Amino acid sequence: MSAVLDIKPAMGGRDAVRQLGDVLTEATAARRYWQTKLDKAMPVLAHALSLPTEARAYWQKLIRSPADELHASRSTVVGEFDQLLTHANMTAEALPALATLAGRVVPDLDRLPDARRELSQFIEMVVTRWKTEDDLHRLIVETIELPEWVTEGPVPAHFRPPQSWWDAVDDDPFQPLPDES
Repeated sequence: MSAVLDIKPAMGGRDAVRQLGDVLTEATAARRYWQTKLDKAMPVLAHALSLPTEARAYWQKLIRSPADELHASRSTVVGEFDQLLTHANMTAEALPALATLAGRVVPDLDRLPDARRELSQFIEMVVTRWKTEDDLHRLIVETIELPEWVTEGPVPAHFRPPQSWWDAVDDDPFQPLPDES
């Protein structure tokens, strides 16, 4: 005989049904508890999904400050980027488990690994390429986002840099221009 059939003689029919009802009530209460916790965690998911955009915006704000000051605070910037990455990693680990406990499918949860990977790649690009102040200068030139009116439209089409600027510089935009004396 199976264990289910053994309950009846050992406990009596009503006791078994009552015990099963108690277990189901506790399971329902636990599910409601985890659903409440999941509802409270939804803003955390939204924030984690926006972290790559926030990190890029933060970087754009940083690179508009004087380069020597920014380079002097490199360790602080790297620490702040590490905190963002830690937040993304913790969210990516905790929310799927919470969704499982709550027994619900969470919209946009499948986008979280891509957001975490994008954030990680951006931070890695900045941190690995920025060791010296010269590295920072190069990185600023490569990553700065200019307003559209500077890069497109009639103004840049009309006011192009002279060809001599392009001819004077090989690959390194930071090398000094030749003397024109």
